[in-house]
Amino acid sequence: QLDVLSEIAGVGDHSQVEQHTIEVDLEGTQCRALDLDTLIAAKKAMTSAKDRHAVVELEAIRERLRRLEKR
Repeated sequence: QLDVLSEIAGVGDHSQVEQHTIEVDLEGTQCRALDLDTLIAAKKAMTSAKDRHAVVELEAIRERLRRLEKR
């Protein structure tokens, strides 16, 4: 599923969002996606149980990546 939004809660409008993206390859197609820290901030601004659960999972991923970077 692809979400196209004009503004992201917890992040801002298009120009603010663009500053916090990374380029990813989706089966040969280059696109921009939120970086992990910004995705966590956006999810924290949401109110659904699904988003709150996603924050826990995303923070665990971030912690694992930080530990790997220290090696």
